[in-house]
Amino acid sequence: MTKYTPTKEQEDIVKLFEKHNKIKVVARSGAGKTSSLIHLTKCNPDKTFLYLAFNKSMAVEASTKMPENVAVMTTHALAYSVYGRDIAHKLVRPAGRYVNVAGTGREIALYYGLKAQKCREDKVATQAYMGLIVRDTVAKFERSADLSLHFGHIPSHHIKDLKERYGLVLTEKSTLGKELIKVATLLWKDRIDEDSIVLASHDTYLKMYHLSDPTLEEWDVVLVDEYQDTTSLVMDLFKHTKKLIAVGDSNQSIYGWRGAINALETLDVPETCLTKSFRFGEDIAKIGAAIIGKDLVGNENIDSVVGEINYDHPYTVIYRKNLTLIDDAVSLISQGQSVFLNIDTRDFISLVSSARALVDGSKTKVKHDLIIPYSSWGDLVSDSKNNNELKRIVKIINEGREEEILEMLGNTCTNPEHCDILLTTAHKSKGLEYPQVELADDFELFDKKGGITDDQQEINLAYVAATRAKYNLKLSDVFVDFLALKGLNLK
Repeated sequence: MTKYTPTKEQEDIVKLFEKHNKIKVVARSGAGKTSSLIHLTKCNPDKTFLYLAFNKSMAVEASTKMPENVAVMTTHALAYSVYGRDIAHKLVRPAGRYVNVAGTGREIALYYGLKAQKCREDKVATQAYMGLIVRDTVAKFERSADLSLHFGHIPSHHIKDLKERYGLVLTEKSTLGKELIKVATLLWKDRIDEDSIVLASHDTYLKMYHLSDPTLEEWDVVLVDEYQDTTSLVMDLFKHTKKLIAVGDSNQSIYGWRGAINALETLDVPETCLTKSFRFGEDIAKIGAAIIGKDLVGNENIDSVVGEINYDHPYTVIYRKNLTLIDDAVSLISQGQSVFLNIDTRDFISLVSSARALVDGSKTKVKHDLIIPYSSWGDLVSDSKNNNELKRIVKIINEGREEEILEMLGNTCTNPEHCDILLTTAHKSKGLEYPQVELADDFELFDKKGGITDDQQEINLAYVAATRAKYNLKLSDVFVDFLALKGLNLK
C-alpha cells in the first residue's frame, strides 16, 4: 500500500486544530477537502468525530473513506434518528383514494378555509396563492433558528408581489396578515402531530430536533462540511459544541435563494486554507482564480486545456437555468444525440402543464409555484417582459410546442455513463467533476449597464461551474467577456 503523504496545507489543519477547539478550513474547488479531513481524523484516533455532509450522496461517498472513529451523516439523517421515524408516514402522500393532506397551496387553502382575496382592477389573489404563502411561511420557519413562528417568516417576495401585483399591503396587524400567520401556525402544529393526516416535510423533523436543543455530546468533535451554504437552524445546532471544524468556501455559496446563509464568514475562529486543487491543472485554475479574484493553484501533474473540448468524446454542458437546458436538450435530441439530463424534468412538466391550465382558465389545475401567483395568463405575459424564465414559458405556449417538448424529453438517455452529452446546471453540479465541460451562455454575470454584476451568488455560480472541469474547459462568450473585464483576456 502506498503511504499517504499529506501536503503542508493539510498538516497546517492538524496543527491548528491541536491549538484551538474551534477552527474553519477554507477549501477551494477540488482542493482535497475529504482527504484532508481523513488525515485529521486519523491523526486523532483517540477522539470520536461526527462528520455532517451537505447531502446524502456526499455522505455515502464519505462513509466509504472515513476511519472508524468518524460517524458520517447529514443533519437530516441525524434528526431523523430522533424525530423523523415518528412522522415518517407523513412524508409521502397516502396510497389509494385521494385525500387532502394540505401539501400544496390549493390543498392548504381548502383544508384551513383560506379565501381568495379580491383586489384592485378586478384582480383576484387566488386561494391557491394564499395557501402557497402559508406553505412558504412554514418552510421559512422550519429553516430558521427561531423558537416560534411569526409574521417575519412570511417571505418578502410574497409581500412584495401582493403589493405590486394586487395592491394588497400585508402587515403584521392587517386582517390578512393575521389570518395567514394563524393558518401557518395551525399547519405547523398539524405537521408535527403524528396522528394528523397533514403532510410533513423533511425540514419538519429537523426543526423538531432543533427545538429539542440537542448537545451533540455523544461525539468529541463535530465536522461540518459546506458551511458556506447552511441555515441559521443548522448553525444553532452547534451552540453547545466545544470542538468544531467548519469546512467550506465562501466563493461556493450558491443557495442563498432558498434560505441558506454563508455561515463561514460569520464564524470568528482561527482559519486555514486549502488552495491547491487536485482536480485540474494550472490553466483551469487561472480561470477559477480570475472569477473570484483569489488564489487557486492547479495540479502540476494534470494537463488541463482551456478553450476547446473534444466533441468525439463524452462531455458535459453546465447551465445557469433549467429552461435554457431544456431548449438545448430538445435541439440535441432532435439531431439524434444521446443526451442525459441531470435535472428534475417533473418540475418542468408541472410548469408547462400549469401554464397551459392558466391559458385555458382551469385554475384548479395550476399547481406549479411559479404560476400559482397569477390570476390570469395576461398578467403572466405582462410580467414575462422582465423575466427570462417566464418569457421562455410564454414562447413555448404561444408556439404550441409543449407536447413536442415533453415527447422529446421522453427520449433522453437513462444512464449518464452511456450518454454522449450530459446536461446539468451549476447548482446540480456542485460537488461533482467531469473530464470535459462546456459552459452555457445563460449565466448572469453583468448588470444592466454592462458592468460586472454585484450579485456575489452569480459570481459564485460561475466559479462552481468553471471548476467542475478536470481536463478540458470551453468557455461561452459571456464568460470570455466577463473574464476580460476581470483582466484576463482570452480572445
